Amino acid sequence: MDNEKILELARKNKARGNEYDNREVTRSNLLGSFTALIVGIVLFLLEFFIRCSINIGLLAVGMTAAGVQSLYEGIKLKKVHLMIVGIVQGVIAIVFILVAVIQVV
Repeated sequence: MDNEKILELARKNKARGNEYDNREVTRSNLLGSFTALIVGIVLFLLEFFIRCSINIGLLAVGMTAAGVQSLYEGIKLKKVHLMIVGIVQGVIAIVFILVAVIQVV
């Protein structure tokens, strides 16, 4: 093998590694947002059934994290379905935030 072929193979392997890293970062962000949403829902349900009170703020935090992640990923990757999911989650998060503020005030 000559030097040019070796350099070309090295560049391809480096680019493939970056693509894999980016994919894994995206997956980890998605998993983190989804986990935050699930934890918020579980805590909300526990408080609702045990204390008979509603703490919508927990859902607002989880939904906000999930919405921002979906919307950002959709915009960056130009995936319309992720943008739509992010917008829907964002609207739901805004409603939850408003309800939480109304509860406090």
